[in-house]
Amino acid sequence: MDRKSPNGRVSYWIVTVQNTQLRKIDQRIEPPVAGIDLEQALNYVDLDAAGEEFLYEHYTGTRLPYVRGSRPLLEKIAGDVSGGIESRFGRVQALSQYVSEEIPWAGYYWKLTGNRLAADRGMIEEDIIESGYGWCMEQARVLCGLTQVIGIPSRLVFAGNKVKQHGHVLIEAYLPEGWVGVDQSFNVCFLMDGKPVRAAALRRDPEVRAHFDGIYLTHASRLIEDLGRDLLTTDFRMVLADHPIEGFDEIGICNHFIH
Repeated sequence: MDRKSPNGRVSYWIVTVQNTQLRKIDQRIEPPVAGIDLEQALNYVDLDAAGEEFLYEHYTGTRLPYVRGSRPLLEKIAGDVSGGIESRFGRVQALSQYVSEEIPWAGYYWKLTGNRLAADRGMIEEDIIESGYGWCMEQARVLCGLTQVIGIPSRLVFAGNKVKQHGHVLIEAYLPEGWVGVDQSFNVCFLMDGKPVRAAALRRDPEVRAHFDGIYLTHASRLIEDLGRDLLTTDFRMVLADHPIEGFDEIGICNHFIH
């Protein structure tokens, strides 16, 4: 979801491209966030620069560093929510639903209280859960944590559109069949014809884009009805687009391993 720097420039996870040339990483706009959110927003790896083969074959290891017992709250939630589900995909789907329902997107906090949720909270995952609301990047970190404590590798996906100036953060989780995109804000697991779909396919494959554009249009309509266009214009312009899937025109990947 969109947030601007103090000088009003474009939101932080939109890939910074000028004259079709990728900017050096240190020219990336510094966002008004704090802690791990700032670290990741400034250091994700751009798909255009690194290439799909690198990001899907060499970048993220599937051997997790997490030590059992280190994050008991995350383990408890993950066990309660997905413990009775056999398939890895089913467990990821259940955890995504938990995040979308129990930690709804920050716009709902604004609608309920009349106050915009602070963008620079710099919280750990447990504190985000306790707060009851989260920006998409915070929701994505929580879902990474919940999947990793049960042994499922996951990572952050930064999606954006530099022309339309909107963006979003979601995750990919690793299944036996490969990486699958999961949008925890809407509880959308990227599945097509019974097969998992990686986030990069939403950028390059016309058939995949058309399929998921319809899905995102449905969710966008609901969000517009719930929150109104004025609020979404400030914080989530992607859902106001004629084709929300254009929010995946640029993609970056960031490892987020919990400990």
